[in-house]
Amino acid sequence: MIDVHTHILPCIDDGSKSVEMSLEMLEMARKQGVNDAVCSSHSWGKLEDYEENFSTLQKAVVENNIPIKLYKGNELACAEDRVVNLTERLENGSLYTIAGTDYILIEFLPWITTAEVLYVVKELQKARIKASGNHAKI
Repeated sequence: MIDVHTHILPCIDDGSKSVEMSLEMLEMARKQGVNDAVCSSHSWGKLEDYEENFSTLQKAVVENNIPIKLYKGNELACAEDRVVNLTERLENGSLYTIAGTDYILIEFLPWITTAEVLYVVKELQKARIKASGNHAKI
């Protein structure tokens, strides 16, 4: 099983607070049948922090014999002001799609308007990116 929405990278967003916590989260995921996990942190952090923490976690997973393969990815919190320069961010590597595919994990924030949803959809289409939504609000 593949978990595409994890927030397991330590100290990046509102997810894991430490490498130890990340390893505990991955061990719980393993017990539930997860073999692959996308490190889908929110996209508001610094790229350097993401890269460093991804490498650190990947090394810790190997050292602790946790049989889960990690992939890069971001969760894009969608509102018009947060999707500015989407194509540029994807091209320069400051925003990750799900495991390098043409899919991105998106979250439409509760206050987003219909006009902003349409803007986001158009920007994703221009970038030739398919959206995988999460946190559905009804």
